[in-house]
Amino acid sequence: MNWRDRIWQILFPKQCPFCGKNIRWESRCCDACAEMLQKVKFQSGSIKETYPLAGIFPVFAYQDGVAYAIRRMKFHNHPAIARHLAVYAAEILPEDIYFDAIVPIPMRQRNIWKRGYNQAALLAKFISQNSSIPIKEMLVKVRKTRPQHTLNARERRRNLEGAYALSKTAEVSGQTLLLCDDVVTTGSTLREAAKVLLNGGAKTVYAVVIAAAGVEDENLVTDL
Repeated sequence: MNWRDRIWQILFPKQCPFCGKNIRWESRCCDACAEMLQKVKFQSGSIKETYPLAGIFPVFAYQDGVAYAIRRMKFHNHPAIARHLAVYAAEILPEDIYFDAIVPIPMRQRNIWKRGYNQAALLAKFISQNSSIPIKEMLVKVRKTRPQHTLNARERRRNLEGAYALSKTAEVSGQTLLLCDDVVTTGSTLREAAKVLLNGGAKTVYAVVIAAAGVEDENLVTDL
């Protein structure tokens, strides 16, 4: 390491995305959080088929440092955390499925301007860089909806009906697509987005998410 790199690391120390502590530049996270991640990781790597999705691939349960990292990324203006989380997501994608594209869950342009970024699009971008699966923004959000995290399961489903549409340049016919979002709870967002892609001619739609919320035992996940 040259002196310029040393000075850079002193002035701009790398932080653990899961707790905020300073860590070595070659590390993904601190040692304590590395142990935590093993406890909340989905060991099976996937959730059973949930119509119309062919499957969902969550990396972690929405707990502890993972929840902290996602909240910081999403609500507290820390978009760089997406780069760290995407590495874990790219690693759990099955090698026996060929994905034509990663499709991020869209936000309304007004909300992107307000937040400064779409966290799902950032995650998709970095997952693409780590997996070589191209990212294609095939969906647009066509109407305003209430924040999903403020609603119950029934309200979530109704809230998203007709919220998404294919973009004007989307070419989905016959493709196997991978939706991307930060968190799945009831699966309403992913199902609605998958429905639009399948109605547009997609062959199969899966999804990858950083975390599944409301899950203590991955074997009990049946309502996503």
